Amino acid sequence: MEKYINDDLVIKNEIYNSFKDSITCPLCLKIFINPLMCMKCQNVYCKKCIDEWEKKNNTCPNRCENPNYQKSIGKQELLSKLKFKCINCDEEIEYDNIEKHYNSCKSKTNTKKIKKLSQDELKKLDKEKEDMVYITSKKFYI
Repeated sequence: MEKYINDDLVIKNEIYNSFKDSITCPLCLKIFINPLMCMKCQNVYCKKCIDEWEKKNNTCPNRCENPNYQKSIGKQELLSKLKFKCINCDEEIEYDNIEKHYNSCKSKTNTKKIKKLSQDELKKLDKEKEDMVYITSKKFYI
């Protein structure tokens, strides 16, 4: 999900600009993904960030002993107001629908397998800028 939820893909508007700092994780410095709040200090972190932190530490990043984390409903409500641009089809997607959209986005399946290309052929295509080259699982598509 990290590649779909980032500052570059946000459809910037007044809403986003007004609460941008409130939706940024203090650990990864990116837009929250599944925000969790430490119930002792009330600080919020991405679920992935806090899970990684807890593997190495027995405190929250704010040094709360034996922290208890719960879903941050307030941050989730702010995030729900965001819209992102799909990297596959350019459609505008709401934060809450991103995962569902990318699982069903038709543009992902619209690339056609033409033939396996050699490295020389890839270089030639790149130099001529004829087509965008997609490399997936060691198979080459144009």
